[in-house]
Amino acid sequence: MATNDELQEQLDALREEMRLLRTRVRSMEPEHEDPPATLLTRRNLLRAAPIAAVGGAVAAMSARPAAAATGQPLVLGQSNHADATTELDSALVLDGEVTVTNTLTANGLTMPGVEISNAGAVVLDGMAGTTLRVYGGVTEIPASGEAIVASASGNAVITAVADDAHERFADAYNLGTAIVASSERGTTVAAKSTDTATTKDAVTIDYAGASRAFYAQSHNPTNINGTVTGVNEGLGIGVWGEHRNDAGKGFGVVGVGGKLGRGAQFTGGVAAVRMVPSTAATHPTTGKVGDFFVDASARLWYCQKASAGSTAATWKQLA
Repeated sequence: MATNDELQEQLDALREEMRLLRTRVRSMEPEHEDPPATLLTRRNLLRAAPIAAVGGAVAAMSARPAAAATGQPLVLGQSNHADATTELDSALVLDGEVTVTNTLTANGLTMPGVEISNAGAVVLDGMAGTTLRVYGGVTEIPASGEAIVASASGNAVITAVADDAHERFADAYNLGTAIVASSERGTTVAAKSTDTATTKDAVTIDYAGASRAFYAQSHNPTNINGTVTGVNEGLGIGVWGEHRNDAGKGFGVVGVGGKLGRGAQFTGGVAAVRMVPSTAATHPTTGKVGDFFVDASARLWYCQKASAGSTAATWKQLA
């Protein structure tokens, strides 16, 4: 039994013979001339009989090409399957939903609706400039949609790393910033933890450099609010400052005011300031002018003269 491809070839041959016959009739060629070698012969007519019986089915099959497989051209309107990675070297614009379950490589890709599911779904690698830019739903009313919504169970939702610049550039230019966030009027960064029983910190910063682990600055000259504000609605502390290096002469909290300002301001219903008594029997031998010290006997001392070398500081008992 002939295959579909063989039947298709025979049908195409018959169509070509019919076309040539029509051409001969129109041109009124003399009958004594030899017919073209490809014209329909008696034998071909006999061969065409079984083909005519299935001609309608073959024509229907030829009207809709088979789905493309690996190594074949892409067929629109059909399912296409490829076992190897398919690369798109020019821009591809897709207006509908797209589902990617394997590797997708494209130099230019525009997809209003994209769903990607794979263990290593997307890798974006940009040598220079912006690698990925995402815009949220923009409308004429303030109800704009989120640009990116990411969720994960039992792992980090988003991980940003900026330490691979040395792979492409010299170490002197390895100054990448992991996250840059900016807004015109809205909140720039918002962090929220909803479990009241959790013991995890909402925001953590682990810094190994020689500058500040956290830096905040307000540029508005009329802003009277705290640049950094800590509010605790429980039984804890609003703002905590701690210096842990016992070998260094650091400060737990430093407050600096301008010419018309004050370094610190405290208020409280029980006491504005509390100085925790030391376990030492008296004041230390060293000190700087302006130091206050409370010894184990709850005596309050004030340093009037700083220590210098082997010369001890001068302390005066205030209470």
